[in-house]
Amino acid sequence: MTVIIDTDAGHDDMLAMLMMIAHVPQDILCLTGVAGNAVIDNVARNIRAVQQMAKHEDIPMHTGAPAPLKYELVTANCHGESGLDGLDMS
Repeated sequence: MTVIIDTDAGHDDMLAMLMMIAHVPQDILCLTGVAGNAVIDNVARNIRAVQQMAKHEDIPMHTGAPAPLKYELVTANCHGESGLDGLDMS
């Protein structure tokens, strides 16, 4: 099985990524980030933080466009500005 995890890296996605990385890291081809819960720079930071927590920084990570092609980006309010507000990532 080969898996590509495409995420906007909010709270729910972070937990799913942690579980996937913990149980089947060999099956993960790469992690990709899209703007949604937060702007693309924060999404990339959140994905890297999850990789560090899971001790799998070797999984390639790529980001997509910083906004939708046709519409203005609207980020989710429930995840805060960073996409992971309320969590201590240290």
